[in-house]
Amino acid sequence: MEKYKTLAHEPLAMPISEIDVLVALCEQGAQQGWKGVKLNQLASRFSTSKQTILRRLRLLESKNLIKRRKHGRQHQVWITEHGIAFLVRTKRVIERVLENQPHELVLSGRVVDGMGEGKYYVGQRFYRLQFKEKLGFSPYPGTLDLMVDRNSVGDLELLRNQPGLLVKGFKTKNRTFGDVRVFPARIHNTECAVVFPERGHHRDIIEIVAPQNLRRSLGLKNGDRVEVRVWTRT
Repeated sequence: MEKYKTLAHEPLAMPISEIDVLVALCEQGAQQGWKGVKLNQLASRFSTSKQTILRRLRLLESKNLIKRRKHGRQHQVWITEHGIAFLVRTKRVIERVLENQPHELVLSGRVVDGMGEGKYYVGQRFYRLQFKEKLGFSPYPGTLDLMVDRNSVGDLELLRNQPGLLVKGFKTKNRTFGDVRVFPARIHNTECAVVFPERGHHRDIIEIVAPQNLRRSLGLKNGDRVEVRVWTRT
């Protein structure tokens, strides 16, 4: 939450999330109608480049969180009803966390093909030993990948900002492996965990590890919808 406390007063030294940009646009009144925004001002606020801000705006637009248009040389933005709902949902989740209640997040998404990297990374001995220590199980060498539904994006962003359990990175002769944050979870009654690699690139896809092949044990195929209950207090 410190992230949100400092947002309006000083630049952030962390990756810019969808929530960061939406909050900044709200502060400029973009939830009430078309509002002109200056990319250089937003870039300065977040200590980043105008190109990065433009990419974030395009991403928000692609998810129907904002409408965007050019008026002459000026960029204009309007936060959609879906964008407002996204912020309201996130606010409620944050309030529950701050009340220090035991909490879980429910993320929903559809099964998609991964890039085949999960098997390689999960198969690394040093990772597997730490997974066993942190989670109590040795993961199957592979991950179940879910494309998160729009109504879970707010919870996903909140989860990304939780510390979770740290699986430390390591070095071999050939390469360096980064840290991974893990969160105990369940799909139905099946024990699993959501993992966030330090060097992950996909914002809308979550990777899930489990003691067994989840596709096979749960009879899942691409496009199937899955709900994952994730524990944020570990």
